Amino acid sequence: AMGGEPLATTDCLNFGNPDKPEIMWQFAQAVEGIGEACKELNTPIVSGNVSLYNQTDDTSILPTPMIGMVGKIKDPKQAVPATSGQARYIYSIAPKSLKTSLNGSLVASFIKQRPILTEKENHPWSEIRSTFKWIQDNKALLLGCREVGKGGLLTTLAKFVIRDDLGIDFDSTFINNLSTSSFFEESFSRFVFSTKEPLNLDKAEINNGVDIKLIGATQPHSIFKMGSQTIDLKKLNTFFTEGPFTF
Repeated sequence: AMGGEPLATTDCLNFGNPDKPEIMWQFAQAVEGIGEACKELNTPIVSGNVSLYNQTDDTSILPTPMIGMVGKIKDPKQAVPATSGQARYIYSIAPKSLKTSLNGSLVASFIKQRPILTEKENHPWSEIRSTFKWIQDNKALLLGCREVGKGGLLTTLAKFVIRDDLGIDFDSTFINNLSTSSFFEESFSRFVFSTKEPLNLDKAEINNGVDIKLIGATQPHSIFKMGSQTIDLKKLNTFFTEGPFTF
């Protein structure tokens, strides 16, 4: 998100009791998935640690693999911040064929939705690399960029604009083409970014290999406007910092 070139990875693998077959399966799947991603992105694991037997009474913690990454940027002054800045337009960017779901998300945990297990997905690694490269190549256009993470798109957008005391007037096309769950799912390799000037999304060099959508325009007030519905950003900020979920 900062526009740097990824170089290497470190991990922290926190799991329950591996003597239980289902816990050992979780651990093995996490290691396999991390290994696949590091190979595809050419970011080898150079350090890390493993913490097992994390449980209370006989109940294991949820699988909690954590990843840290180091990268390189030629000029630190060109690093893209994780807040919107005084931007005019907010966009989303993701691999074109990325599959999304609520699996493993904060909302899924809140509504007690168990993961839906399907056959192993073939991740669009070429498009994922293209997404990262687009951010690197176009960082001069970006006032801010942030990965969609915990809490999903809506939470990420709140984090993105709160410090700059901005609101967002959501684009009607974006809202109408997005399912409710898409605001809260946490699939990796999705980002939001901000610009001063609008992008010409019809240009192949702008939208080649990645899916870029206009989310909306920033407004000089503390309101998320989504069609006829509004969210008071100041109240959201209170919930964000003092509510039952903190990030």
